[in-house]
This record gives sequence, structure tokens and C-alpha cells, in this order.
Amino acid sequence: MVESGASGSGAENASGSRSGSGLVRKVKVARRNYPGNRSDIGWQHGVDVDGNGKRIKCNYCNKVVSGGIYRFKHHLAATKANLEACISTPYHVRADMLQLLFNDTSEISKTAEKVFDMLDEVVEKVREENAVQVITENAANYKAAGLRLMEKRKHLY
Repeated sequence: MVESGASGSGAENASGSRSGSGLVRKVKVARRNYPGNRSDIGWQHGVDVDGNGKRIKCNYCNKVVSGGIYRFKHHLAATKANLEACISTPYHVRADMLQLLFNDTSEISKTAEKVFDMLDEVVEKVREENAVQVITENAANYKAAGLRLMEKRKHLY
């Protein structure tokens, strides 16, 4: 709960009594993935089976994944993180889930070496046989990283 105050003459406090300092009212703030407030992007791709967010049915393969929305996003991303990967997830959804799970690069200097390391780490996590193509920006550092990745990972292009 969050308390908010407003000035005024003789206000009511949280318990309902009046005070001279201002209005204090309790405001309920819904948690991010609380039932009824499913703001996580993962909920666009699955249905809550029990109503408590712990078991989610995949919209693509109909498999029920236990363990919550974070684990369900691993199912969609096909990371094989102690659960079966969804083989029916559309490519763009899989890419979005991988980015959410592994790539927050906004604060990192993007030299060719660092870009290569980040891309190689993602390919390692999803396993090389599950990755066919890596798409990046067209800047020189990304091109260099892509070439290094293709040299190391012969199945990628």
C-alpha cells in the first residue's frame, strides 16, 4: 500500500479519523504480475491455468509450464533452461524473449569484441544447433562481431 498526503483543513487519516495535517488515504498499488494486472509481455503468449500465475499454458504448443512467467519466457525463447522448449514459437516472439532474458546492453560500450562476446554468449545459451542466423545493426563493430561469430560458429550465417 502507498500512502499519499494532501494539505487541507482537518483531514481524515488512514483509520478514518480527522487530523489537522492533511488528507492521508491508502491507495492500493497492484503488483506487476498480480492476477488482473498482467503487464509482463510473456502473458501475451500464454494463459494462466490456475489463476495464480504459477502454471501457464503456451498459446503455441499448448504445453503447461510450471514455475511462473519468467520460466515460461525461457520456454518461449527455447533456452532449454531445465524445461522443454516450445518448437512452435514464432521467430519474432523467440527473438523478443531472448532479448528480454539476456540482452540489456544499453549501458555497455559496444566495441566489436564486446558485441562478439554478447552474441556468442546468447548462442551458447540457446545452443548453436538452435540458432541459424544472427541479425545485428549494420555498423562496422557489429559487422566485425558477426564475422568473428561466423568463423567460430560454422552453422551460423
